Amino acid sequence: MSRASGKILYAQTSDLRGRSFLEYRRDMKKKGIAELEFIPYLQDLLQERYEDNSVVVKKSGGDALLWFGRTSKQVTREPDYVAQLPDGTQQLYEFQIAEDSDINYFDFKVSKVGKKIRGKDERRPHLDREFFYILRDRGEYAFFTPKWVLRNGRYGFVQAWRVSAYRVPRGKFLKQFKSGGGKLERVIDIVKDKRTLLEFQEEFMDKEVTRLARKFQQVVDDKKLVEVVPNSLKGFYEICFLLDRIGRGPSAPSVWLVYLTSFYRDDMTRLEFARFMYALDFVYFKCLQLTRNEVAACSKALESALRYVRRQASGSNGSFRASPRESAVEATRRMVFGVNLLEDLIQDAIVEYGMPLKPIESIFQTIRDPRATAGYIRRAAS
Repeated sequence: MSRASGKILYAQTSDLRGRSFLEYRRDMKKKGIAELEFIPYLQDLLQERYEDNSVVVKKSGGDALLWFGRTSKQVTREPDYVAQLPDGTQQLYEFQIAEDSDINYFDFKVSKVGKKIRGKDERRPHLDREFFYILRDRGEYAFFTPKWVLRNGRYGFVQAWRVSAYRVPRGKFLKQFKSGGGKLERVIDIVKDKRTLLEFQEEFMDKEVTRLARKFQQVVDDKKLVEVVPNSLKGFYEICFLLDRIGRGPSAPSVWLVYLTSFYRDDMTRLEFARFMYALDFVYFKCLQLTRNEVAACSKALESALRYVRRQASGSNGSFRASPRESAVEATRRMVFGVNLLEDLIQDAIVEYGMPLKPIESIFQTIRDPRATAGYIRRAAS
């Protein structure tokens, strides 16, 4: 499928319908954070199992390079990880994490367990994969073969998924787990911290919706003329924001993209940076194809944004620089919001256009110390 003919998948899938593209990517990123953070831990476990440090684990499937699927070619049912084993073969791993172990059944999707045998009402378990399972609240891990799931699971309807699955009773399931010790606890804490960042930055959009709604209400309530001037970053951003709200886009988004990059300044404020990244994200994902010059302009803007983020990091407490007119908390929220979009753009630009940028191998890696920033956010909220 060519890029120009591709449909944005989130708008076509029934279980994702009703969410904006930003909301869809946020939800996909919750899973993506955990999947990427657990790669080194899984690799260590497999190196111990095979007593060989040459075992390497990488992301697999349609989201091997992106944590969100923009087109159908980027979304597959392949397992989450692939391990290169000492004998030259590969082993696949499905990743699952339970936030709470105090439930009656643990569910496995039917297609991930096995293939249906033609002409029979039964399935043949996959032999090329295992389930890598984490119990977050207990700090424990386990490996399950599809064969074990078939033998110990009960085929039944899962209300939360609205489909049938293999349901393993709690008693049988929990017996298979081992303590992951301090190493596993650290990975679980990192995932928690990065999810804190993801939730924290969302409030920027909530505040902007309130601000712009109040601004446009003045037209009627106060009979006040409201201007949106496109030859400034603020005006350009507000136009993009309004178009996004009504589900529309520019007829020539690539032209808008190049025009927008001219608004970048090294001395922009944190608020201007957040607005710039929002507008760039909106226009970029409306483009079906970019020319060589447009790719170069976009790449330069992303590299400039990366340098800007590095300059804005403040002290060891994880906060970002603030001006006298903004609190450190709001400055940090605006920066985390911008980084959230920046990393999505970088990874998509690498996949789609081969832009010479450093890949995002761990979500929020652009923030100097994500754990310190998450700790700062929690302290500020208390």
